[in-house]
Amino acid sequence: MKHREKFGVVIVIVVLLLFLTNMGAINNFLSFHTDKTVQLEHSGFVVPDAWNTSKELNMSSKAKSPYSITNGYIIFDIFEDWCENYTGPQTLSKLSSMEGGNFEVIKNEEIHLGNYNVSRLYYSNPSRDTDYVYDHIGVVYIFHKEDCNYMIDGHYMTSHDYENKSFTKELDDRVEDMIANMNNKHYNFWISEFKNLV
Repeated sequence: MKHREKFGVVIVIVVLLLFLTNMGAINNFLSFHTDKTVQLEHSGFVVPDAWNTSKELNMSSKAKSPYSITNGYIIFDIFEDWCENYTGPQTLSKLSSMEGGNFEVIKNEEIHLGNYNVSRLYYSNPSRDTDYVYDHIGVVYIFHKEDCNYMIDGHYMTSHDYENKSFTKELDDRVEDMIANMNNKHYNFWISEFKNLV
């Protein structure tokens, strides 16, 4: 093979690799969609069907984050650059302070949503469990994707909802959709892989 042909093959391989690594961006550029998206500081995700931003339904006062969505009953608050990628002591401390110190862990487990390991934690805020308010249980999903830790806090549901497996499965499915559609705008596959090797 001549020197010129080798150089041509190398150029074709480089162009192919660039095309493959940027296929998502190319697809977004070429496709027109009307999905609602929520833009965080350096990430974004598509709002699941039948859900709205909490601002659209005037539920922002009940949200814990400016980046929240709701189906009119439960609110999902999304936090990026979370301190941990699992439910460790820092996470438990932050969650307790977010709940005003009224925080009890009900169930903590590792699950798989899509291709991602996710820490799922159900918690209770006993101060909300009164004669007039019954929704006192929340669920937290913590995961790592594209060099960023995320936390999704779903609040509040009743004990009946918590025991209803089809309801909790529906929440898991919505979070799985959100994870699949989350993209970190600052993520670069090549730089990330190089950092992991070093």
